[in-house]
Amino acid sequence: MISIDDLQQRYPSKSITLAGKLNLNEVDHSFKSRLDQEALQRAALQPNQWHDSVLRLTASLVNAGKTDNEIHETTSRLTCPPYTVEETRAQVQTMIDGARKICSRS
Repeated sequence: MISIDDLQQRYPSKSITLAGKLNLNEVDHSFKSRLDQEALQRAALQPNQWHDSVLRLTASLVNAGKTDNEIHETTSRLTCPPYTVEETRAQVQTMIDGARKICSRS
């Protein structure tokens, strides 16, 4: 996936418009929406929130250039009973691999 900032750097002379409604060159870019990794970690510990929260957190960490081990250090603390740390690591590794595969296509 490519970010808006990357699009603007690659195509500075183009006006980037989504669905003909939003011209991204006219948006205030002083505010950059980044995933709040701490909020995602808290959400992952809530009932029925683990998968989506950890998936978004993992994608954010991959995008930030973190290594697999750095990502596992963060996500292993999010293991929820009755699952083991090993089961959590296996699930997260699948997420890491998927995120890296998508990033390599960009």
